Amino acid sequence: MACKRAAHKAALEIPHLTAAPSTSSVADSLAGSTTEVTWSLLTHLVWNGNNTINLLSQQAHIQVILHAAIQLVERELVFECYFPRPKLRHTMMVNLVLEVASSVEHKGVLQHLEQDQAYAKAFAKVPDGRIGLIRRKLKDISDRVVPGAYGVKMGDDEKINRLLNLMTFIYKFDGKGNPVFSQPFDHPAINTVCQLAFFTSQDQVGIKYKDRFVSVLDDNDEPEVPNSMVSAVVTAIFSSLLDLKSVVDGGRERGDFGQGLIGMFDNNMEMLNGIYAKGPHVYHSLMARKYKAVSNVVDFASAELKAAFARIDFDGMSID
Repeated sequence: MACKRAAHKAALEIPHLTAAPSTSSVADSLAGSTTEVTWSLLTHLVWNGNNTINLLSQQAHIQVILHAAIQLVERELVFECYFPRPKLRHTMMVNLVLEVASSVEHKGVLQHLEQDQAYAKAFAKVPDGRIGLIRRKLKDISDRVVPGAYGVKMGDDEKINRLLNLMTFIYKFDGKGNPVFSQPFDHPAINTVCQLAFFTSQDQVGIKYKDRFVSVLDDNDEPEVPNSMVSAVVTAIFSSLLDLKSVVDGGRERGDFGQGLIGMFDNNMEMLNGIYAKGPHVYHSLMARKYKAVSNVVDFASAELKAAFARIDFDGMSID
């Protein structure tokens, strides 16, 4: 919905994998089909024994493509889906590689990617391998913010359980510590984690891809945070709260922020989509307000600089 509109609006001309690019299966390709196309040496990969590739073992121009694809992974997670299921995850990573390959000189590599599933799969595994590291950064930020933001420490099980019950932790609290049910996804911790993770430096996605923050409304173009970003942050906070319980829930390891949290992420997405379904303007107000809150660190710095500059007494400055 909102996040997909932002991503697709900015990428209409990028080649995407929409169907099987060749008649042979991946297994057949890995084994070597009898109808195999002879590709230029410029497209060849250096393979490991397990049918994967190492970035640094490849030709220089292929390394460039892989490096560029890695740089786009977090953008794809934030604006498309932070916890994609396996099939979507693979397609997202292949599309990143296709996007990069379409913008460089070596069109042979792009053609090979489009026509050979095994080749595309090998490429896609390299950026895919960075997903865990990207998620880990978000989780580390959440782990630092959550104790102070919610007033909890390790072993505060009763309080943590109250916060987790019916997702109470996503709401803003009133002066008496009660959740305000008209303000979902408005707990200050959500904005704090979001800002620290995505909006505090020029190389973070919130600033680097500023043009991808769009509105779901046709009559109001105020930028919004995408639902995937908010859902990812809420999922990280949920995981941080679980980690503070004295006993780890069954089937889960303390510190986990991997595929096991897909269900929680999907729940968050469903809640946000439910708000949109109830009222697109209410949804827009929530997400646009969040964008202003989390992105104002840049505007504030700019305003501070302008204010400081305005204080200079240029008339009184001496000329040597």
